[in-house]
Amino acid sequence: MVGFAYGKAEGPVTRGGNAKVKLVRSRRWMEEEAESVELSFDELFPRSVSAEEALDGAGTFVGGVICTSRVGAEGTRVWEYGLVVGYRWEKNQKQGWLDVNVRGSVVSIVYSASCTQDIAVEVYALQPCYGRSTSLVMFEEVKQMHEHVYKLFNGVDGAAVRDIKVLLSDMGGRLIDESDILPLLDITSFEVVEVSIEHILDYVYYKEGERFHPSGKKFGDTIFDIAGDQAGTDAGSGSRGTEVVLSDGLSDSGDGDNAPSATVRRPSVTTQSDTKRRRLNAPDAAPAKTTTEISQLEQDVDTLISLQRRGLEPISALRPGNRQETVSSDKNQFNPTGMQSSIHLALVTSKYATMTAHQFVEIVQIYWRKFGFFPHPAVLRALFGWDFGMRGLSILHFIRVMEQEKRDRVRRSDMSIFSRKNNLPMPPKNVEFSELMGAVEVLCTLTQQLYKPVVHETLAAATQFLRELRVSEIPTSQVATAEIAAWIDDRLELFRVLIAGKDWTEVAKIKSHFSAAHESFVRVHQLILRRDLIASIREARAGTTRHDQRPRENSHSEKRVAIPADVRNALPKQANKELYLRFLSAQGCRGKNGNCFIKKICHFKPAVLPDNVRDFITSNHGGLSENMQ
Repeated sequence: MVGFAYGKAEGPVTRGGNAKVKLVRSRRWMEEEAESVELSFDELFPRSVSAEEALDGAGTFVGGVICTSRVGAEGTRVWEYGLVVGYRWEKNQKQGWLDVNVRGSVVSIVYSASCTQDIAVEVYALQPCYGRSTSLVMFEEVKQMHEHVYKLFNGVDGAAVRDIKVLLSDMGGRLIDESDILPLLDITSFEVVEVSIEHILDYVYYKEGERFHPSGKKFGDTIFDIAGDQAGTDAGSGSRGTEVVLSDGLSDSGDGDNAPSATVRRPSVTTQSDTKRRRLNAPDAAPAKTTTEISQLEQDVDTLISLQRRGLEPISALRPGNRQETVSSDKNQFNPTGMQSSIHLALVTSKYATMTAHQFVEIVQIYWRKFGFFPHPAVLRALFGWDFGMRGLSILHFIRVMEQEKRDRVRRSDMSIFSRKNNLPMPPKNVEFSELMGAVEVLCTLTQQLYKPVVHETLAAATQFLRELRVSEIPTSQVATAEIAAWIDDRLELFRVLIAGKDWTEVAKIKSHFSAAHESFVRVHQLILRRDLIASIREARAGTTRHDQRPRENSHSEKRVAIPADVRNALPKQANKELYLRFLSAQGCRGKNGNCFIKKICHFKPAVLPDNVRDFITSNHGGLSENMQ
C-alpha cells in the first residue's frame, strides 16, 4: 500500500543528527507489520504533530478512496464514496476533517472511524452501497458488502466476475454506468486524474489480474496510463485537471494560527489534457484479418466467456463436433430464474456466491453426510432459491435419514437430474415432534456452513425455541407437529418475501418470530389447542359408544336367531301383532316401561303356548320366565 503515514521518533533527536522513526500503526496502517526508517532532524522538526493526531490517523487517508457517511440532499444520512485529497486537524476539538472529492466537488467531512472505510479502487468504482441509508445498512454490513464484492470481482475463493450486474445484483443498490467518470489521485505527481469506471475495472481485472482482454486491449504501467499514448499531443490545449488542495497531514498541529498555508497544485498548462486519461483515439491498427479468422476469433471469445461463467466443461466440449453432447448434458442441469439467483446471492456467503447454481447444488449433494438429510436434486434446487412455503419446500424435507433409508430412496430416485423435470417430492406425513426438531437442527448446521450469519442465527433461534416447546405443556401430537412445521415454513418463506422487497431491516428480525409470545405463534398455539380439544371430545364419545355396544358375558341376547316359519305361524297374536318371544323368555324384553323397540310385536301372556314355540324359547332364549310357566 502506498500513502501517508505517521511515525514516532525513538530516542533523543539532536540538531544535525538522524533519528530512527517507527511506524505508527493507525487507521490505514493498523494491520501493517512493524517497520522503521532513519530520518534527519531537519526533516522531522517541521513535520511534527501531536500524539492525538497521529493516533487518530485521519491524515493516513489522503490519496486514498473511502466510503463514508454524509447528509444527502434530502436531509437523510447516506453512504457516499469519494477521493480524499486533503485533511486538517482541529487541535481544540481533537478532531480530524477530511477534504473529499465527490464526483468533482470537494467537501469537508468530519472524520469518524466508526463510519469511514478505506476501500480498494475496484470497490470504489462499483460503489455497491452508494446512496443507501445508514439506518438501513449499518457500517458492519457495509464492510461485509465491500468484502463480498472485492472477493467476487478478484476471484478470491472462486471464479472472478467482471459483469457488474452479477457483482451488484444482491447488494440492493443501483447499477452503475461504466462510462461515468471518477476522480483518482496520482500520488507520484499529486494530480487528480479523472478516469472512467470502465477503465478502472478493466485495469484491475485484466491488467492486475493478469487476464486476457477479449478485444486484445492493452494497458499502461499504471492505472493512469493508456498504452500507445504519445506525450505532447495537443500541447497547446489548456489542462482540464482538477486543483488539489493539500494539507498533507505532516504540518505542525501545535499552533493552528501559525500552521503553514495550504499548498495549491495545478497541472501544467503545457501538457496534454491527459489528466482525463480517457482514450480518445484508437490504438494502432492491427493487421487485417480474413473473414474466417475473425469468425473463429469471435467463437474463441465466446468460448472463453462461457468457460469464465460456467467453469465446468473443457474447451473441447464446446467445439461443434461435441455440441449435441453438451446440449444433452445441459438438460439435466439446474438453470435458476433471475429472482432465485438474487435471493440465493443475498443469503449465502461470498465463498458460495461465486459458484454457479449447478455447482452449488452438487456440492451440497456430495457432502450430504455433513448435514444428514436426503439430498434429492429437487430439494437442493428448491434450497438454492429458498423456496420454502408456497413454492413447496418444507422443513420436513430436511429430516435426518439413516444410511439404509438413503440407499432405498436412491434406488427410487434419479439423483443426477437437477432440472425441473425432476419434481419436488412431497414432505413426509405423520411426523413426530422429535423428527421435526432434528430437521431444524440439520438446516441450522447447513446454514452455518453455507449461509450468512443472519440466516444461521434464525435457524439457531428456531432450534432453541423447539427445545423449549418440548418441555412445555403444548401438545406434541402428529397433528400439532404438522401445524408447527407449517408455521416454521411460513417464517422461512419471509426471507424470500423481504429480500425481494429489499427490506433488509425486517430480514434481521425474522429470528425474533421464534418466541411463544409472537403473534404468529400465538395463533398457531390456539389452533393446536382447539384441535386437540376437539380430538379429545371425539375420542371420549367414541369410547362411550364402544362401551355401550360391548356384549355382556354369557349373554345370548346379542345372538340373532331366525324364527322358523312353523314357530312364527304358531305364535299367538293380539290386534294383528305377534307375541314377542323374548318377553316370554327368562331374558325378558329390553324395552322401557313395557314398550318394545319393535312396533309390529306386542307383550301379553297367552292362554295357551304351543309346544314348538315353548321349545324354541327354551333352546334360544334361556327358557320361559317364572311367571310364564
